[in-house]
Order: sequence, then C-alpha cells, then structure tokens
Amino acid sequence: MVANLVVDIMADPPFLATGDRLPGPFTDCQKPGGIMEDRRASSRTKADWPVKVITSQGSFEGEARNVSANGAFIECEKPLNVKERCLLIMEMPKGRMAEIDAEVVWSTQLGPDEESRPRGMGVRFLW
Repeated sequence: MVANLVVDIMADPPFLATGDRLPGPFTDCQKPGGIMEDRRASSRTKADWPVKVITSQGSFEGEARNVSANGAFIECEKPLNVKERCLLIMEMPKGRMAEIDAEVVWSTQLGPDEESRPRGMGVRFLW
C-alpha cells in the first residue's frame, strides 16, 4: 500500500493538488556563498498541513510549515533527534494523504528566543 502511494506521489508533484506547482527559486534571497544561500535541491512552498509523526517510541502530532520534493519543516512540541527516522502521515490539500518515510536532518528545541524560532525539525524524505 505504501509503495503504491509513493508511486502516486512521485507521478504528481509531491504535496500539491494536480495542476499546482511549486514556486520558482527564491533568487532574491540567494547570494552565492552568502549567509542566505539556499542549498536545497528543490524549491520550498509554505504549508499548514497536519502531520502525524510515528516512531518506534510512539507517535505525536505536528504541522508541516514548508515542504519541497525532498523534505519539510515540521513544527512540533518535542522534535526528534538528528538522524532519527520516522513515518510521516501528512494531510495535504484537497483531502489527499501521504505516508512518507523520513529522516531528521536538523532539530530545534526551545531557546531564549522562543517566539522567533519555532520548535520543530527539518526532515529529509526517504524516497
């Protein structure tokens, strides 16, 4: 079942309804070698999609705040540690659902500047 879902997602742009496309590159904020350089292989798009994160230790809820074909930022109360793997069950627009294996590539806990840096984790999709 999951394999068929992955094939369906790959046949259509991930996380978007048929006909929708990710926005073009954010060239205004990219400066080669600069602090704002975006090293992602694909463009991101803003999102507000409910996500259930399932691990060997249990599950919890979060929100996908931005996504690309390769990964996402998941805002959540207790982010996983870097290199942890999980299964994401993501509710996309128009009622579409996706089950995606993922690996945490970065994670933030609450810090002194809690409001400007939301708690969450960046995940890489394991296609």
